[in-house]
Amino acid sequence: MPVLKSNEVSPGLLECELDLAQLYPDPLTSAAFEDRWQRFAASNAESAALYRKENRRLSYWSESFVRSIADQGSNLRFTLPAFERPE
Repeated sequence: MPVLKSNEVSPGLLECELDLAQLYPDPLTSAAFEDRWQRFAASNAESAALYRKENRRLSYWSESFVRSIADQGSNLRFTLPAFERPE
């Protein structure tokens, strides 16, 4: 499985999952992430509600805006956390 996997559930709305075991494979970096995660989750109830951590996976919704014009211009992609989980 890739470190980050995403599934476009509707145009521009992505369901994302981050494999923390691959991102932080050794115990030291994993423990450091767990400490940061606990502080993040405790710091803001709204932000903590946007992300779901289960075992070694972090899931979240994201919105992505990608240029649909095919030309010689630069491609630019914006990916933002979705402010609400879809029902």
